Amino acid sequence: MRHIYLAVLLTMSAFSSCEKIDFSTSLQEKSNTDNVKNTETTSENTTVNSDSHVVILREILSEDKVNVMYVSLNEWGNMTSTYSNDAGEGAQNIASAYQEGDMHTWHIPTQAEVQRIKAYYDANPSQLDLLNQQLESLGACPVCTEDYSGNTYRYLCSRGDSTFTLRKGYATLKAGATVKYHLRLVKDSIQDIIPSEIHFEY
Repeated sequence: MRHIYLAVLLTMSAFSSCEKIDFSTSLQEKSNTDNVKNTETTSENTTVNSDSHVVILREILSEDKVNVMYVSLNEWGNMTSTYSNDAGEGAQNIASAYQEGDMHTWHIPTQAEVQRIKAYYDANPSQLDLLNQQLESLGACPVCTEDYSGNTYRYLCSRGDSTFTLRKGYATLKAGATVKYHLRLVKDSIQDIIPSEIHFEY
């Protein structure tokens, strides 16, 4: 018995201009495609309604529990790392104050979370296009991998002292003191597995 791969192929740009929009108010209900990573065996995709919150990863924890990881609709640019002397608003302050609809307690992705996210999208590159389609359908910025000049697009992680990119083959790095980065928050939610969400082949 094994899991079936359900892949959706889309053609979208790996980069996009991003105008900041505030999604911290109430959101209209739309359908969303969840990206699934089974920590014990393999990956699969399912489509469910998620009240306009976009899921970046789902990890099966047991026969009846799944960890759903959401990605923020908001994206912040020109962010400095914890090594910077810049007195501006820090990533930690943004994370502690952020609210999306009725969802609180968002955080900067940890190193471990980034490793799991990168492993999934490295193995399933078409799913990044699907994720970005869902974000853009809500008027949000896509999760970019490079800018218009071809430079790697990096996001802060690990309390703002490291950076990552979903550009395949690029490692997580220590953040610089003067470089400007981007910020995307995540939120975990352990939920019950709905039997219809999982498909098996006998």
